[in-house]
Amino acid sequence: MASPSTEFETHRSPWHIRAELAQTIMWAIGVSIPLFLFWHDLRIVKHGSLDGLAFWGRDFVILWSAGQLVYQGAISTIYNLHAFQATMAALFGSLEPMGYPYPPVTFPIAFAFGLLPYWLAQPLWFAVTGALFLYACRRYWTPAMGPRWLAVVTPAALMNIWAGHYGFLHGALFLLGWSHVERRPKFAGFLFGCMLIKPHIAVLVPIALLLRRSWTPIISAALTTLLLIAATSLLYGWEAWQNYILNMVGPQVALIGAKDGFFTFMSTSTTSAVFRMTGSHALALTAQLIAVAAALAALVLAALRKPPTADFALLTATLTFLVLPYGFNYDLTVVEIGALTIIARTDLPLKWRLMGAVGFLAPSVGMFFSSARIAIMPAMLALLAYGQFRALRPSVPQPLPH
Repeated sequence: MASPSTEFETHRSPWHIRAELAQTIMWAIGVSIPLFLFWHDLRIVKHGSLDGLAFWGRDFVILWSAGQLVYQGAISTIYNLHAFQATMAALFGSLEPMGYPYPPVTFPIAFAFGLLPYWLAQPLWFAVTGALFLYACRRYWTPAMGPRWLAVVTPAALMNIWAGHYGFLHGALFLLGWSHVERRPKFAGFLFGCMLIKPHIAVLVPIALLLRRSWTPIISAALTTLLLIAATSLLYGWEAWQNYILNMVGPQVALIGAKDGFFTFMSTSTTSAVFRMTGSHALALTAQLIAVAAALAALVLAALRKPPTADFALLTATLTFLVLPYGFNYDLTVVEIGALTIIARTDLPLKWRLMGAVGFLAPSVGMFFSSARIAIMPAMLALLAYGQFRALRPSVPQPLPH
């Protein structure tokens, strides 16, 4: 006699089979572009060459090079654009010109990985930050979403690995912070404060906490931020922070209005998208202001509905990239978790789940269209946010399970 599980598998409905097939196709489309980038890099890598390794996870070159300078005590070189580029050229040979865009609070991280040879530091960076992200996801991941390791192979996750960025680390801090808001608010605030490594990614966190009247994590996050700035100023000098603000913020802002370059394909910014398609700064600014107003209104209305903490946190993550004029697809690691959560909810109407699928595909499909000057990634994220908002379950806020 067949077991119940065998009978269930045998008598699965055609709808269930079609849904599985649709998700398989969605994943195949989503990961195809990042995998193509990996394949392309493998073709141009010189076998056994250190500068060849730099093509894969190439922005980790920036972090590791800064670690070398921290070790040498050459802090003033890190935010000197030409001197820093000369350092990378001496270490890796001819690479595209890049500066160090991260604040001094990241110096201890750079130093730790800079102590290791590059061939070991680079995969260890992915392993450590990826494992931390998987750990942080466990309280948001449901069985209907599949095995949890999928969290580190979403389109945004693969783009993060390809680019060698902080997507797993700041994503883990965000998820863990919201996991502890209810029961360990001081620790939650500490984790949010540590998001100073990429401070713009946390732009909506204090507003979201304020709407929930979660005062303790707000105070804890503010104190953590001040302590981190003070500690790094004592270790590396206040000049490091001055040089970061004076020398690096400007070039990052300039990227918002850029029309060309591969990095523009990866942008999540409404400003950048509209400017790329129209060439009008006025239209781009107007569109960004509309996006900000809509995102803030959605956040306020969501807070009034008093949804579970996990739902509110994941919506906040998506809305962040509608507010930000500066963001990239490799930063969307948490947003992908929100998209998969919506897709896996069989209690939702199909149209909301399809919006989840659109958001899931945004990091890769959006980049593909952007390369043809059809910059739709912000619109895809807006659809996801709308689907997440409509899918909110109005209930008394509950702490995430431990």
